Amino acid sequence: MTASVADLEKLRETWCAQWPNALALWSSYARLSDPRWCLNSHDAKREQLSGSFAMIRFVDNAVVLNLEEISDRGLAGFPLEVMGHEIGHHIYCPGDLNDHARMLVRVRRGLPGVEQHAPMIANLYADLFINNRLQRHHGLRLDRIYAQLGDGGANGSVLWRIYLRMYELLWQLDRGTLVQAPLTEAQEGDAQLGARLIRVYARDWLKGAASFGALCLSYLTEAEGNKLQQAARELLD
Repeated sequence: MTASVADLEKLRETWCAQWPNALALWSSYARLSDPRWCLNSHDAKREQLSGSFAMIRFVDNAVVLNLEEISDRGLAGFPLEVMGHEIGHHIYCPGDLNDHARMLVRVRRGLPGVEQHAPMIANLYADLFINNRLQRHHGLRLDRIYAQLGDGGANGSVLWRIYLRMYELLWQLDRGTLVQAPLTEAQEGDAQLGARLIRVYARDWLKGAASFGALCLSYLTEAEGNKLQQAARELLD
């Protein structure tokens, strides 16, 4: 059920109070303007936010949050996770438009023939670095958000399940915490390789971008690309 305007205003006050703490997750010197708070789809459209509940605009470094969508998806209790994630795109990966462009170029190198999927794969790649740091270094609950989204089941995206398995490995979660549908031996191997990439390149993420794209390549048929887009649509920020 969609929250009332009064409930959303209260949610805005709660999240606004957590904004300084979200900035401090990355640096005591981090400075960004206060988020653009959207209470409905009309506000979100005005701020150019669509298809997701949060984003950071690199053209003006503005974090945009759709509180109605956040409430509807049961994420009201995760202000540090959501806002900290968007700040991480500004401070850590990719950081700015130049590094974002460099990352896209390298991911595209790993995706010959299916380069149209490079923006989505690059976004998921960046998210792995940001979420891993927030979960492991700050004890946040990104795993709870992914568990809520689900793995899509046996008929969903194979690559999405491999992606979630990477998080299980990175965060040392029990197998099945995020991925219920079984993986083949080869898919498990790719998940382990992906998790290793995130660990190895945590301090120089640009170097691993082409390898991550190549890891995803064999799964990106047109149908699988559409399934992955559907599974990850709320997180493509």
